Amino acid sequence: MTKQQRKYLINILLLVGVTGLALFFVLKDDPGAIFNAIATADYRYLILAGALMIFSFCMDGLTLTILARLYDRKYKYYKGFCNAMIGTFVNGITPSSSGGQFVQAFTFSKQGIKITNAASILFMQFIVHQIVIVLFGTLTFIFKFNEMSMITDTVELFGVSFDIIGLSVLGFVINAMVIIGLFALAFSKKIHKLIVNGGINILSKFKIVKDPEQKRIDINTKIETFRIEFKRLSSNIKILFLLIIIKFVQLSVFYAIPYVMGLALHIEMSHSIFDGISLASFVSMVTSMVPIPGASGGAELVFTIMFRQFFDGTIPTVNAVNLLWRGFTFYLGLFAGGLVFMLYHESPKKEAYRANTRTMLELEIINLEEYRKNRNVVEEARIEPVTEEEIEDHFKKLKEDLKDKLLENEIASEREQEEKKE
Repeated sequence: MTKQQRKYLINILLLVGVTGLALFFVLKDDPGAIFNAIATADYRYLILAGALMIFSFCMDGLTLTILARLYDRKYKYYKGFCNAMIGTFVNGITPSSSGGQFVQAFTFSKQGIKITNAASILFMQFIVHQIVIVLFGTLTFIFKFNEMSMITDTVELFGVSFDIIGLSVLGFVINAMVIIGLFALAFSKKIHKLIVNGGINILSKFKIVKDPEQKRIDINTKIETFRIEFKRLSSNIKILFLLIIIKFVQLSVFYAIPYVMGLALHIEMSHSIFDGISLASFVSMVTSMVPIPGASGGAELVFTIMFRQFFDGTIPTVNAVNLLWRGFTFYLGLFAGGLVFMLYHESPKKEAYRANTRTMLELEIINLEEYRKNRNVVEEARIEPVTEEEIEDHFKKLKEDLKDKLLENEIASEREQEEKKE
């Protein structure tokens, strides 16, 4: 078993272990009452919840299909849907959802999309996602923050109590800073130089950044990729607005599921569905900071604290909603995505073992190199805190390494096909 395969297995075992622990804490108070509440649930609302999740999956597939058709007009929707489900599965079993993009890039390559174009598609998807997450959070804070601030419960971690709404605000700020920071770094030379030169130097002195030159290359790659892909999106303004609307509708549907679960369990709620959607978005802001695969454990804990007052019910009732919500919004996607991952003939099963942010960065670097060659990007328009020789050497090494890996995978795939024929 390779190092990457062991890492892959550890992630799955961690997910299973933390899920088991989360289930223990959810069920420990009164498991009989919880299962009784679930057993008497209105199946019509459960079917509705399942339909909402399927709709959410379909919207993910539609987003990828629209972006893929910028490069291949004949790209089929079912391919985009399968790719989205594979991403759902791999993101669910990797810390901080870090592995899905790389596996999706290789899925695109097997579907006939150049892997460099696949990196562009996935980065454009990331841009749209971040814009909508921040937009959704902003609207929630504007219209519902006073109501949400009535939740005074705290969560205790390592002996320290944290205000749950404060954690929501922190999660929103982090998401907002990601997209705002990318815009600032991409379109302001002063901020770019300040962060990439001065900021990295300071962090390296405090030993927070161990390899400052590598970190500069990492940041420059992300910034230049963002600049290129945002310009590509803004040049297709109708598509950008369409994707934002699709993502906004998708999130609204996804965040409505806790409310539907409350209806399924016959809870008489004094709050509107819009309150439920707003509260679910607060839960998402907190769980986005949990580095465990699928945010397991943290998601269940935060949901119970957030929705305890919303449902005006007993703890067993709230925990029953918790189990159903988690089952539909996470484990349904994990199971369905896993089936697609195993059965879809263009699923990159071997590449999944190498799914990590470093490898995705390599794809982005190769994409940038190809972009500069094809578009004749002038060097004066770029800001490079490190020397040209260092960057070119790094590009060359990464490209050669990745080509070798791709060649190995192709050879292995051909051998498998020959063995099957024999």
